[in-house]
Amino acid sequence: MRLLFFLLFSFVFVSCKKEEAPEPIPVTPTSQNTSLVSTNISFVYENGNPIEAGGCINPATSYAVAISVKFNGTIPTNGIKLKYTFNGTSDEMTFLADGTKTKKIALTSGKNTAIITDTKQEAAIILVTQEFEVVE
Repeated sequence: MRLLFFLLFSFVFVSCKKEEAPEPIPVTPTSQNTSLVSTNISFVYENGNPIEAGGCINPATSYAVAISVKFNGTIPTNGIKLKYTFNGTSDEMTFLADGTKTKKIALTSGKNTAIITDTKQEAAIILVTQEFEVVE
């Protein structure tokens, strides 16, 4: 009888034991679990100030491509690389946080285009150069 009581008590005690919650699996931030919420690409002055619409473009002034991003999720410690092209030449910027980064460029005569690769984000600016001839 004692044996039966002991077995019954052991069965109840073991079956009622609270299960421990499994240890959470740490998620290592990667580009796979971080999504890009928004992007923007534009032309700015080298210091980051925006170029006013309809403003004159001076060939002697320094300009830059500005890319702004916003992420959803944790960004990996080595950052997320965003590829873009400027006048057909590929380049990339590494982002460690939400924000804007700039890269100095040299505008060429005519239409200059910057595109974030794999998106429809595009910016264009036209540099008109005029050569003057002194007439006496």
